[in-house]
Amino acid sequence: MLADELLIDTNYPFIGIVYGSMAELHIAQGNINEALKNLNKAAEADRKVGFKYTEGPRLLQLVEIHLRRGEVELAISELESGLKKEEVKNDKALLLKFLEKLISLLESTNDYRSALQYSKQFQDVYEQSFNEQQSRLLALNRVRLAIAEKEDKIQLLEKDNQLKEQRNISQQKANTFQLYFIVGVILSLALVISLLLRTRQQRSALNELAKELRKATDAKSDFLARMSHEVRTPLNAIIGLTKLSQRSAENKDQQTNLLQIEGASKTLLSVVNDILDFSKIEAGKMDIESTPFNIDALVNQAIRYHLPRANEKNIELIQHIGRDVPHNLIGDPLRIQQILNNFLSNALKFTDDGLVSVSVGCELRDDHVELEFEIKDTGIGLDNEQKTRLFQPFNQGNESTSRRYGGTGLGLAICQQLASLMGGKTWVESKLGKGASFYFTVKVKRNSEVTMVSPSKQLSALKVLVVDDVSLSRRAISETLSLAKIEAELATGGEEAIAKLRAATANNTPYDLLILDWKMPDIDGLEVVAIMNQEFSIKPPKIIMLSAFESPQMREQASRLGIESVVKKPFGTSELINHIQELCLDYQAGTERIDTDISELPNLAGKTILLVEDNALNQKVALGLLKDSGAKIEVASNGIKAIDILRRNNKFDVVLMDIQMPDMDGLETTKVIRNELQLTMPIIAMTAHAMQQDIDMSIAAGMTAHLTKPVEPKKLFNVLATAISVQEVNTAGHKTQALGVETFNETSIGRLNQIDKARAMQSLLTDEHLYKTLLNDFLDLQSELDTLHQAIKNKDNTTISRIAHIYSTALKYIGAYNLADFTRAIELTIQQNKQSEEFVKQLDLMHSALFEMNCAVKQIVASNS
Repeated sequence: MLADELLIDTNYPFIGIVYGSMAELHIAQGNINEALKNLNKAAEADRKVGFKYTEGPRLLQLVEIHLRRGEVELAISELESGLKKEEVKNDKALLLKFLEKLISLLESTNDYRSALQYSKQFQDVYEQSFNEQQSRLLALNRVRLAIAEKEDKIQLLEKDNQLKEQRNISQQKANTFQLYFIVGVILSLALVISLLLRTRQQRSALNELAKELRKATDAKSDFLARMSHEVRTPLNAIIGLTKLSQRSAENKDQQTNLLQIEGASKTLLSVVNDILDFSKIEAGKMDIESTPFNIDALVNQAIRYHLPRANEKNIELIQHIGRDVPHNLIGDPLRIQQILNNFLSNALKFTDDGLVSVSVGCELRDDHVELEFEIKDTGIGLDNEQKTRLFQPFNQGNESTSRRYGGTGLGLAICQQLASLMGGKTWVESKLGKGASFYFTVKVKRNSEVTMVSPSKQLSALKVLVVDDVSLSRRAISETLSLAKIEAELATGGEEAIAKLRAATANNTPYDLLILDWKMPDIDGLEVVAIMNQEFSIKPPKIIMLSAFESPQMREQASRLGIESVVKKPFGTSELINHIQELCLDYQAGTERIDTDISELPNLAGKTILLVEDNALNQKVALGLLKDSGAKIEVASNGIKAIDILRRNNKFDVVLMDIQMPDMDGLETTKVIRNELQLTMPIIAMTAHAMQQDIDMSIAAGMTAHLTKPVEPKKLFNVLATAISVQEVNTAGHKTQALGVETFNETSIGRLNQIDKARAMQSLLTDEHLYKTLLNDFLDLQSELDTLHQAIKNKDNTTISRIAHIYSTALKYIGAYNLADFTRAIELTIQQNKQSEEFVKQLDLMHSALFEMNCAVKQIVASNS
């Protein structure tokens, strides 16, 4: 059966021969039926390929089958019909076989007459076909053929026996395999269909769930935005009125109560902010900005924000920026500072005494800088279980900690997610009772457009002694000084400082500057200065006193001891360098100086402000905050009234605009002011809308800045001062546009190019050699003039701002203060993105003035040589 299946699948043109052989084999074995089947197959196969030469042998096989069945008459009939076929007639040997077989069968049936007739035919054929030699050859061939046929039959029999033996085994295996295969296919199909149906159901369910989640998220975001507005509006009134009341508090108890109200309000505001930020991160709506910032100023600002709380708990705050950290970077300073503030707040919350430090290191990559921040405290610490749960939302170590220290537990979870959004991570290292170190990393880029300008080459010649008992503080001061090429000597306390001062005096190499901490365990800074005044009255060093805690008594004692400069810790790099310049070189740092007064009220005398606010309490707060500024303030209760006022009088210097108001909201009002009234004065949003999309909408409408309620007085004052100063520069541009670029040679440039050498020499301690060096340094910047000209032509404000920044400092060194102020104003205008169409005239004026100044300095240098 297997052989039959193999032969059926075999595409062999002469397969009929094989079937014929098998039929012969079955005849020999007595399998008449099988023989007849194979013979029919052989005939069919031969017919398909048109092979006719086997018809004779097939008829002989058929005759043999009939004889085996006892069908002699049929056998005789087949033989007689075969004799008539052309194939048999043409093959004499085959014809003789037919005749010989027919004669034999006729004789067996006693038909001697017919047998005789065929015998004569046989004799004729035989005589015609063969001679004697051919007969012998024929006989020999017949013998050989017979032997070959018998050998083939034997081989076929052997193979057939083998096939029979293997057939059962193969059939069993085939059947088993087929069964397994069919079952496997059925099961696979069932599984695939089941998975497809299940996947389709799950996809449908997930789509529905996603829709529901989107609806829920949108609803939650909308609810939180509304809640934020509704909470911030009364909070603005509470905090603002509390601040105003503090100014007129009659006694200490009232002042304390008001401070507590303000603190509680800010705590509530912090909770609202945390919930909003967490919701925005969850909804994927937290955008990471990419803006320039200074890492030193950012860290210092964050630390200073926490100074009042640190002073309350007698905790020293330390800032340390690694020497290899680039200061000017591009990233999201707001989010970095938010993480830093959260970690600092957390550190101060769980620290009752000691110190909290912020250290910044970095890894420099080809395409980015990875900043690593460490916030280290000496607080209660954490166990391993608390560390594993610390960054989970609404988790704060354990219940007892939450009850004792308060908080929602959202801050650190927000920090982790913000760091992740900026390509970084957060982690903590801590042991219970031994403080904690919180770390986070963020990826930023270098700001190649801004370079650090060395304040003065004379600083590198100073011999400086740094005295501080805290090793990290000493290291921070030393690395800060190294940026000014100052190699300072270090002392770990007052006694070591006195010993070094004595040794330096004895060697006739006294110190030029002493940077001294106030509180030290052995001898405090004031005692060291008192001893120094007694022992080293001749050419004593200049002194900068460092203090982590504000103390009027200390400042009074310091003044009596002749200490001219007291710097409050923590300080930024620029701040310390500025103090050294002011003290040792009598140099006023100007715009580079860090503002340490967090609530200084700007002088707005002669300025007019339009306040657009519908809430009476918020009007009262704003008017109270600006009461002592000297500005004239007019109030409009909605947008329509504001438009009416501006139609009558458009000479306002700035507009403070609420967003949500009846009749006409702040956004629509701003669009009317910009598009219809064509007014360019700064418009500052003061609103409870705190979402990023709200800020984007304010800027898109034409507003200059966006302040979120409750408004911090410092932020309000800074934004007002900056906006008005930028507006003044732009106004100056309008006033000078009639002169034209060609006339910027005598009137304007002559005034700008005045050099006050006496004032410059005073700041350099009358060091003529240093002044000449600074003049040559100024001439080294000549290549920047060509760059500036091309940048003005290409409207490349980034390059213009960079060059203006460089020149604003260099000009002050040589005494060109008017031109320095003008270049600084240009830089501020670009930073605030408030350039008017005529601003390019001011840029041309700056380039012309700088070119004339360069020529003037060349003449001065030539005459000196």
